[in-house]
Amino acid sequence: MAPEGVIRSLRNRGLPAPEGALRDAAGRPTSDPAVLYRSPPGALQPLGGAVGYRGTALGLFVDVLAALLAGDA
Repeated sequence: MAPEGVIRSLRNRGLPAPEGALRDAAGRPTSDPAVLYRSPPGALQPLGGAVGYRGTALGLFVDVLAALLAGDA
């Protein structure tokens, strides 16, 4: 959803993170970028969130192509 460096930059500038990009330590959605740096830390959303799974199909295609080229089953 958003790279950690972008979240760190938003925290340093006092700006909110994009909606759906972060979860706090309890698993609730939040737009506060500081949750990643608290104890216990929050988490980044790993995929596209509300906009979809960006890049997932390309990643799967690369894995399949690499397996075929390497001769794996």
